[in-house]
Amino acid sequence: MVIRAKLKELRSLGIMARFAIAAFAISLVACSAILGLTDPSLDNTIGDGGQSDGALNGDGQVSGDGGGGDAASCPAGDDFTTDKRNCGVCGHDCLGGLCVASKCQAVIIASNQDSPFGIAVDSVNVYWANYSLGGDDDAGTIAACPIGGCTNPNAPTIMVAPVHHPEGVAAAGTHLYWTASGTNAAGYVDGNVGSCTLPSCTQQAITPKTLQSPAGIAVQDATLYFSTEGTGDNTNGGIWRAGAPALDALTQIAFNQNDPTSVATNTLGVYWGYSDDNGGTVSGIARCPLTGACGDAGVVQLASADEPFGISLNGENVFWTEFTDSTI
Repeated sequence: MVIRAKLKELRSLGIMARFAIAAFAISLVACSAILGLTDPSLDNTIGDGGQSDGALNGDGQVSGDGGGGDAASCPAGDDFTTDKRNCGVCGHDCLGGLCVASKCQAVIIASNQDSPFGIAVDSVNVYWANYSLGGDDDAGTIAACPIGGCTNPNAPTIMVAPVHHPEGVAAAGTHLYWTASGTNAAGYVDGNVGSCTLPSCTQQAITPKTLQSPAGIAVQDATLYFSTEGTGDNTNGGIWRAGAPALDALTQIAFNQNDPTSVATNTLGVYWGYSDDNGGTVSGIARCPLTGACGDAGVVQLASADEPFGISLNGENVFWTEFTDSTI
């Protein structure tokens, strides 16, 4: 896959770069800002749209009640087109951002992060992986900010460090999960997967450092699923599962996958995109059942795709991004 191949090329050269979302920052965007939609089911009786008072203090602990806030209070004649606490409808909070034409605008919550990659959110915080593209094997971190933004955007809470080039992040219940693709020194064959107990992340579980470039990650019920990109031409990638949160019973369920990237799950199975790094046409969307093992022959090919990267599910519908074609 072009983007993965370029990533590996850059990190093997030790080139320092700081990537970010929205002008060198991790950004939080309310759904209506993306879609231009308001929820017709909302009315003046709902809460404040999930505004959280929870926050991480300096040692990673959550302070505040982290709840949904007080009931919304919208006076008669309130202008929902500009009110950032009631944007579009009563109770739709923009979490500190502006409300313009009934749409919440993007909010920068953390700045100057070191090649941020995967991102996850729960009811209190946003978590992300600082990959550290500069080649320093010990510079990667898992960081966090409250969903309303860090007090100092340049100093988020570091939840886990060091992490060897982390890529994927997932939050489920009281636990946080991540993939670490491994070290440049070892050729990225010493990757692993980790979990920790929130809010402090002091209790951790780590798989053996023997995985080949773990990447995408997802949690379904009490099971963790993740992809490994493989080595060399990336035709030996795989899909794995492990018990969550202990990361026990580590099992590979799909083999010989071409550079599998992001993963997603629902009750029907685990889904991923796969790509050919060598200019071929072996590329598409695949699925395995949540239980048992697909091996090679049991993988269900759902669709062809041109270098799929991100993948997401809505019920039984599958959505993905195609890097080369610039399509969704």
